Amino acid sequence: MARFSKVLRKTDIKKRLSVPTGFLSSLPSFNGGGHSVDFQAVDGSDRVWTFRCSIRKKGHPKPVISKGWLAFADSKNLRVGDKVQFSREKNEAGAKRHAYEIRDEKEIKIFGVKDYNRYSGTITNKRVSHRLGGGQSVSNTSNQHHHQQNQKVCHHRRAGKCNRF
Repeated sequence: MARFSKVLRKTDIKKRLSVPTGFLSSLPSFNGGGHSVDFQAVDGSDRVWTFRCSIRKKGHPKPVISKGWLAFADSKNLRVGDKVQFSREKNEAGAKRHAYEIRDEKEIKIFGVKDYNRYSGTITNKRVSHRLGGGQSVSNTSNQHHHQQNQKVCHHRRAGKCNRF
């Protein structure tokens, strides 16, 4: 399986996604010496995206994904620091109809430490929920936190009134 992942930079979000040259060999061939190739990838929601990978006509190929990329980045609300991963599965009998997969991972900070989340928790505008062991989840918002266990929810200010941790 061929794969690459990348922490996104400003250019990746606003213009195009730069791709490692080594990933070119796992893409469909550039027909007749062409400089671009279209391919489809499926995301974690089983949505199919069509992307175009282009290379320079002369010199170092410097591959980039342009077509379809900005729509994907916008749809997933990707930001600088988030991560994206492309992978190609081996084509075997009975394999998935799309050989490529794309996954996005949100950069989150839990107690100041960077982590990447593939939506195992819930991410909204100013709220990050992260699963803990024992059926609990912690959600940090701008001024309060929430505990959930057995469908009961308590709300407390960060003023130290909660002793559940």
